[in-house]
Amino acid sequence: MNIWNNIGLLEKVNLVRFSKLMSLATKRTINDSGQSSFAIEIVAESSEKQRITIHCGGVVDIKFGNPAETADILINIFDVRDWQREGVRYRVTEEENAAFSFNCAEFSVELE
Repeated sequence: MNIWNNIGLLEKVNLVRFSKLMSLATKRTINDSGQSSFAIEIVAESSEKQRITIHCGGVVDIKFGNPAETADILINIFDVRDWQREGVRYRVTEEENAAFSFNCAEFSVELE
């Protein structure tokens, strides 16, 4: 199952099940004019060993706590288009331990 920028479908996935953080990767890309953009990939696993990968593009306002200290995580993705900030449509947070939070322009979810 793949989900692209759709909070309604994402709610049906039940992110609470994916409580074990497997990886958190940040990628910076610099274009020819020297402008940089960031992307983040989050991989989490359920107790049944099902994996979910969340790809986020156009990432800004990145904040990291200490992801290494997390026993269980709780990832939420919120629609924040009403904030009317240029390039920001979604907010991604880890609620249980404040391990990370950021805003992004787009997201996709792959359920394995």
